[in-house]
Parts: sequence; structure tokens; C-alpha cells
Amino acid sequence: MLPPDLIKDKTVLDIGSCMGATGAWCLANGARHYTGIEQLERYSLPSEQLFKKYYDPGQYNIVQSSFADYTSDQHFDIVIASGMLYAVFDSFDFVRKIAGLAKETIIIDTVHPFNGYRRLFPNATDEQRSAVSKTLSIIQPSERIRMQGVSEKGSIRITASIVSLSALILLMKQNNFGYDDSLYSQAETELPYYYDIKNHNRYMAKFFPQPISQDLTQENVIIWNGNSTTP
Repeated sequence: MLPPDLIKDKTVLDIGSCMGATGAWCLANGARHYTGIEQLERYSLPSEQLFKKYYDPGQYNIVQSSFADYTSDQHFDIVIASGMLYAVFDSFDFVRKIAGLAKETIIIDTVHPFNGYRRLFPNATDEQRSAVSKTLSIIQPSERIRMQGVSEKGSIRITASIVSLSALILLMKQNNFGYDDSLYSQAETELPYYYDIKNHNRYMAKFFPQPISQDLTQENVIIWNGNSTTP
């Protein structure tokens, strides 16, 4: 996701930073500053200790907060949301917020709404589903997402939305960001078990600032609840 030539001398915001491995990579490869947002104390405290051991305090900032509660007047060269988009319900607001924080690059790692596609196309082959997953703009609300709770005790089931690649591209376009398919293509080639809809169902998407160049009023995102669709 983050080759050294992309992150050198850049400021990086990492949403859902966990133990800070992404931040360690960024700082070790020339990033100017790293900010990690992590809601769980059992991750944010150890990551703070690790950064303190290896990096100057002026190089990083670990914020213990949910992204929903996070506010900042700062804009970051690179914003990363890995494993976060499918944990929120309001995808529109999430995309709008990250677009407002990014100056140059947004990288998102998330999952296709695979179960929705299986219901829509029960007799389709894996190859056909793979093609559909990249063309149909669909957001699938789901109550089956399990996430680690803010306490130390187990996981919780949440209501969230799963966004297809095509829908995400459209949402980002509405926030003045264009899509770069090189990252996803590389992930499919190098890590096919994880980034192939026939296997693990994840995808990566890279975006860059781009003024809106066409009328989007006729482009729809389908909200899929398993029984009906609403454009």
C-alpha cells in the first residue's frame, strides 16, 4: 500500500491504527509525521510505547478515539482506512470525512458485499460474480459484522454497511477524488488469496484529488437489504 516513494516526507493519517505497524513502516521509510487513530486502549497504549522507544515524539501522534469523534483542523498528505469502512453504517458520511482530511492520497482496504451478490446472482459462476462486483454500485447493510468491543471482553455484533468497489468509486467521485486501479491490480496479483473475490473477498482502492468533471445526478448507488433494492 505504501511504497517509500509515496510516503517520503509526507504526513500520514491512519484510521484504526491498531498496534501502529503501518506507522512504523511509514516513519522507517521517510514519512515526515504519522498520526494514528485507535479506539481501543489495549492497542493504543502499546503502540504509543513502541513509538516512544524508536521515534522522536515530534514524528508521531497516537490518538485514542473513535473516528466518529475525531476532529482536526489539519489536512494530511495521505489518509489510510484499512479494515474500517465495513465497520461503519453511514458510508456516505465516512467517505465525506476522510475526503475532507486528505490532500494527496486516500487508500482504503475493505470487503466486497459478497453475500448480497450471492443473493442477487445465485447461479452465477465465481468469474461472473467477480466481474459484477467491480461494476455494480451497491451498499449492503449488514447486522452480521462482528468487531472487537471497547472493553477487554470479546466481540460485539454491529450494524454496518458493506460497499462495493463501484459504489466506493462513485462516493469518492462525489467528493472530488478520482480512482487509481493500480493498487488493487497489484494486490490481486501478489496476494490473490486475500484480494480475489473468489477467495477472501477483500479489495484495496487508491484515490487522488480530482475535480468533478461530469454531472453525477443520474448515477445511483443501490442500497441492498437482501430482499429488495432501492436506488
